[in-house]
Amino acid sequence: MIDIRAICILAHQNKEVPEYPPDAYAPDGTLWWLLTYWPGKRMRFGAEVKVAAWLRFNAQIGDILTMARLRAVIPEDDGRPNLQEHFNRRFRALRPYKWSVPSHRDDNTLAPGQYRFDKEGHPIWLGKAQFRQASISAPVRRQVLARDGNRCVICGVGSGEEYPGKPGSHAVITVGHFRAGILTGPPDLDNLRAECSLCNEPMRDEASNAETVEDVWPRIRALGGPDKRNLLRWLELGQRTRTRLDRIYDDIRVLPPGQRDQLRQRLEENLSGPS
Repeated sequence: MIDIRAICILAHQNKEVPEYPPDAYAPDGTLWWLLTYWPGKRMRFGAEVKVAAWLRFNAQIGDILTMARLRAVIPEDDGRPNLQEHFNRRFRALRPYKWSVPSHRDDNTLAPGQYRFDKEGHPIWLGKAQFRQASISAPVRRQVLARDGNRCVICGVGSGEEYPGKPGSHAVITVGHFRAGILTGPPDLDNLRAECSLCNEPMRDEASNAETVEDVWPRIRALGGPDKRNLLRWLELGQRTRTRLDRIYDDIRVLPPGQRDQLRQRLEENLSGPS
């Protein structure tokens, strides 16, 4: 069995790779991306932390990377190439710490399986906690959900509603950030929004059948002018805007069933009355 870890160490000793600076090594002398546990702890050193450390000391901004290469240089604990099913999601997990490594899903100039190192973020291998986003309290969460009508501001689906074209798939609404990377301090309501689990950033990468521009464009081209202008506005704002009627319905939808029945009856009587 090929021991990638041993090969990396041997290559370094034989000067087959550039000499790393002192801060590339953990306190025990191991390269950060080859660690198994956090220094002085029995907590496993996460894959996203290893990826960040490897990028910092081995890659240049603008480099095109492949998942096969990263799986080899950031091996499993036994030295074998890292074959974790969701290893590619580690780039998404780095976004809250201001790292930017887009894939072909983010930039169609990249081929499937390619990633580009665009921006170096926080040195989370020194401890993730100091760079972690402040948690969102329950009162703030309720305030955000109430403000946004318990609807995803990105796609417009409401809590518990079925996704269009996906019978039996009901939306779960959570709270996400407009801008990742907000660190310590009280959460900023202007940076929080209601999102469904499919649109929420950590979950979006799990969609196995993500569509491309070429898939979506024929449907957009078939829209009428007003719909195209609305869609363009949503794209410019980064969210779906809602009409006054939409907002009223959001308020009605969360009423208890008995009150919704009363409201429906009152509306029927209003519409059937003298014009």
